[in-house]
Amino acid sequence: MKRIIISTILIMLCGCTTVSLNPIEKEKISQSFLLTKNEFMLTVKENRKKDIHKFFVNSLKNEIILNNIDKTDLSDILVFVPDNKIEVVSNDRINTLLVLTKGMDSAYFVAVWTRINNTWKILDIYEKQN
Repeated sequence: MKRIIISTILIMLCGCTTVSLNPIEKEKISQSFLLTKNEFMLTVKENRKKDIHKFFVNSLKNEIILNNIDKTDLSDILVFVPDNKIEVVSNDRINTLLVLTKGMDSAYFVAVWTRINNTWKILDIYEKQN
């Protein structure tokens, strides 16, 4: 009986402890991210493929993405990260919408950014589902 009561209390404590950021902290984090976002979009716009690598965390999935980017001409692809779709998850994690447009076709992705040594990098990208 004691185990059940203690387990219940622990579960309640773990469930109630979340990291919540106040609006001022969220704004600071968002502003620090905007500098990286603008630099990333400029790098893509100028078709500097090797410089794009610094915006990605080293992982197998990201290496595959970067290999495909290296094979693609980025000059006719518009990359857009809307400011109103930046979601501050924690002090070192942000989710954004990433829109890629080529001609009349658009693809929507969710990009998960993480802060490593005060630099924002893409940790994961997955296609946005409706």
